[in-house]
Amino acid sequence: MEIWQDIEKLGQELEDWPKVAIIVLNWNGWRDTIKCLESLCKQNYNSFEIFVLDNGSTDDSGTEIKNWLEKNIGPSIGLATVLNVRGYAICREYTSKIITLLKSTVNSGFAEGVNIVIAYLLTQHERPSYIFLVNNDAQVEVDCLKKCVLTAQLSKASIVSPLIIDEKGKVLFNGGSAYWELFFKYTKKRCPSNATYWASDRAHGCAMLIDFELVERRFEEEGYLFVPQLFMYCEEIDLAFLGKRWHYKTVVTSATVVHHKAFGSSLSRCPTLPHYYWTRNRIFLARMYLPWYLRLVFYNVYGTLRILRIITRVFARRKGQAMAIWEGLVDGYKGVTGQWRKHPR
Repeated sequence: MEIWQDIEKLGQELEDWPKVAIIVLNWNGWRDTIKCLESLCKQNYNSFEIFVLDNGSTDDSGTEIKNWLEKNIGPSIGLATVLNVRGYAICREYTSKIITLLKSTVNSGFAEGVNIVIAYLLTQHERPSYIFLVNNDAQVEVDCLKKCVLTAQLSKASIVSPLIIDEKGKVLFNGGSAYWELFFKYTKKRCPSNATYWASDRAHGCAMLIDFELVERRFEEEGYLFVPQLFMYCEEIDLAFLGKRWHYKTVVTSATVVHHKAFGSSLSRCPTLPHYYWTRNRIFLARMYLPWYLRLVFYNVYGTLRILRIITRVFARRKGQAMAIWEGLVDGYKGVTGQWRKHPR
């Protein structure tokens, strides 16, 4: 209770709220994206701007989102402009005081899509204090930004994740371990009692607030925030290991929640995608971060666990998922990265 009172007190004392750049990626899911934008526009926070990237959609998402923006936010205050961002031709389709819509004709993946928006911020826009990454199939509570920023200020954390719950109210994420996550999906079983926030190795990829100092540092040293080779999934595990290496603090806050339609943005269109990318990208990250002796352990244990998973999927008559896991395992050990050859176009 004392910590919660401290957060409320800090909120009352802040006169200049830190600027937050909210990043939302859309790929063939404009209906979910519009619902997400509706929740974001209701934030009781007075210093934020939303950047939407239509990432190579083939369902006319860009037009649908632009039409919604013009109807509900107002006409664009700028002309459509084509920019070169990280080697991609990015069209700035719509601009208002609070929302910018960017469009790419190429599906660069979630990881590189986020990098594109950040590169746009670094070259075309004023520097924010934080970025807030949110999946397009998520909806945030009205106080989400405010509570995440206040938690970051009070805890001195560089990354803040809200609680993630599904449509039925079940807690999907309240903290996790970077090392355990290399082997299988892991989250804490219970929220710490009487705590408004607590330390965690990682945030959840569905929604996280990130200090822009961390973002700029990784861009300066490595040229990206998320490793482009991942394409999609496991970006938060990469960020967790980076935080450990650079000694950045990550916390989860129970002060606010995000409602997530689990896998809604990809599973409904191709249910095998998560199984392939989870399997392959964990091997990539183990190779990237683990010392050689732990990699030997990982290769043997992880391969065994994945084969057992394949067997359970076959018996459950989910052969498509079993094949995706197998291909992810083979491609991971072969060093294949980027977009899966079976990824829908």
